[in-house]
Amino acid sequence: PEHFNYPIRQAAANGGFAWSEHPGGSGAMAQKLREDELDVAILLTEAATLFAHKGDVTIVGSFVDTPLTWGVHALAGSEPSLDSRYAVSRMGSGSHLMALVAARQRGAPDPLFEVVGDLQGARIALKNKEADLFMWEKFTTKPLVDSGEWSRVAEVPTPWPCFAVVCTPEVARSRRDEVSEVLGSVYEKASRISSADIDAIAADYHLKSDDVAEWLAGVTWGPGVRMPSRVIDDCTRALLEAGVLEQGEVKSYREVVSDWTRDEPLDA
Repeated sequence: PEHFNYPIRQAAANGGFAWSEHPGGSGAMAQKLREDELDVAILLTEAATLFAHKGDVTIVGSFVDTPLTWGVHALAGSEPSLDSRYAVSRMGSGSHLMALVAARQRGAPDPLFEVVGDLQGARIALKNKEADLFMWEKFTTKPLVDSGEWSRVAEVPTPWPCFAVVCTPEVARSRRDEVSEVLGSVYEKASRISSADIDAIAADYHLKSDDVAEWLAGVTWGPGVRMPSRVIDDCTRALLEAGVLEQGEVKSYREVVSDWTRDEPLDA
């Protein structure tokens, strides 16, 4: 969700590193990391855990310590059950993983999926009835709900902190100082965000100021260099139960995080 990028954009504006946004989500960014097109990325924590077990990325730490609230969306006027066909940005993405996690929480069978690429693809798929539901961060999609195009039929908060900083394994091994400097500059900007920034965030991301205020009140930023082993364990268990990770792929905590990642509680 783009509004979480606000402190990164502020830090990048001061120079020192280049930043770009990727509307395809965590799966798309993981692919660019695999292809060495990116050095560092912010992924959903569950996606970061999946790709770290698969050896594609190394987890550095938590970027946002609070959960993400996923909205379950349908075309306005339709009334699909929560077990209907889901649009997902790609298999293995957050929209895919959380639909599986939510189904397991309900005790329901795995739903069917339609790969749509991104949010705009989901709009087309729901309009053309190629899919019935789409899960995405609720404030990102709220303009579509407010306009009457979509309805939000449910909300699903993640049972873990929502975003993690990851890098390629090679960057984790060889560029610790550079990554630490970038994360320090981002956290400095994030820790200074206040109600005075609400209108600027609303303007930048085409959100209502009241929605930004509600979102900001529920966000706790992390310094990016700590990740409790408990969080990795919880995500790993959910990924195994969802069937997107095999037991034979599971690595130990120290194999999926960087050498300098601190195993500390997020409220430490």
